[in-house]
Amino acid sequence: MMLYCRLLGAVLLVCTGFAAGQAYCQRLWAQWRAVCGFERLLTYLADQLAFCALPSAELLAAAAEHPAFAAYCPPSAASFAELRLPPPLAKTCGAELHAGLHTIALCSRQQAPQTMRTLAALCHRTAQGQYAAAQQAAHTVAKALTKLWKQAEKDDSLAWRPFCSGPWGEAGDN
Repeated sequence: MMLYCRLLGAVLLVCTGFAAGQAYCQRLWAQWRAVCGFERLLTYLADQLAFCALPSAELLAAAAEHPAFAAYCPPSAASFAELRLPPPLAKTCGAELHAGLHTIALCSRQQAPQTMRTLAALCHRTAQGQYAAAQQAAHTVAKALTKLWKQAEKDDSLAWRPFCSGPWGEAGDN
């Protein structure tokens, strides 16, 4: 019975470690997707500013109807400064993005697309950092789980020996 309890404990330890690592990697992946989504929104708005002669309120209303951009565009937004930043961007480069979005609202129609593309490039660099962090975390978790599993195998084989053998280590003397 003790053998099965130890085996179950080792399996639960590995599964718990895997679940915690998986949750952490999923959180990093969601942050990366949010940054990439906001970058796509800025690229879309830059293209629309360059090729459509619509006021910013109409461009933002059209973007708000798109499901991928709805989280970042309030339906009643009248200015680019009202865009909602994803949390990872708000922490890393939120001040730069807010200043750039305020600048777009004030600059000419010819300069606005270039400023928007500059902000999209900033988001792209941040997304690359997020992606690298997610890859590193996944690698670290996989390495730690492999080490944990090997250690559990090694420790359990030593711990089970007294239950599978006699008092002096001879098999069959229990």
